[in-house]
Amino acid sequence: MPPWGSLWKGVGGMAKTKASPKLKPTRSKNWVTLSSKYQVVIPKEIRERAGLEPGQKFLVMLEGETIRLVPQVPLESLLGIAKGANIEGLREKVDRM
Repeated sequence: MPPWGSLWKGVGGMAKTKASPKLKPTRSKNWVTLSSKYQVVIPKEIRERAGLEPGQKFLVMLEGETIRLVPQVPLESLLGIAKGANIEGLREKVDRM
């Protein structure tokens, strides 16, 4: 048994996806099994709510006794994220480190 004991493996820290612009945390629990190749299948309900696609990459983190999967956000989805931001008072490039 691993040092962190029995875990619920959930998907957390989800970024904006095309399926839902803002995901709310869910309390539904879906048990999954770790295969002999150390693979797990993300349940269909969670894949659909998060807008996950085959081949998508994840950051895997161990936080205490929780394994967290964070989907990689394509750079294209960040285009225009600061549109309309007030840039007054920003330092000049030469002042930056």
